[in-house]
Amino acid sequence: MTAIAAQLEREYPDTNTKMGVGVGAFRDWAVGNTRAPLLILPGAVGFLLLIVCANVANLQLSRVMRRQREIGIRVALGANRGQIARRLLTESLTISLLGGWIR
Repeated sequence: MTAIAAQLEREYPDTNTKMGVGVGAFRDWAVGNTRAPLLILPGAVGFLLLIVCANVANLQLSRVMRRQREIGIRVALGANRGQIARRLLTESLTISLLGGWIR
């Protein structure tokens, strides 16, 4: 690498005078001193997603608890647990997909 740098200095003295050559790992050059924050970032993002999932689950649970009377009426009219669960799951998935698609 030193020979190549000397040759470039001879060929292009205006721009390559007293320019050196260093060889090192690309990762050290690209990341530098920010390695620790870059390792912490995925953990923080994962923790944030965990909080979001807990909030969505809590909202879904409170929504079902509010609809307890409606579910009771459906059971009284003859709907079985599978039909009720399928309806609630379909509604929840529809709302989730629309919420994810329309930001």
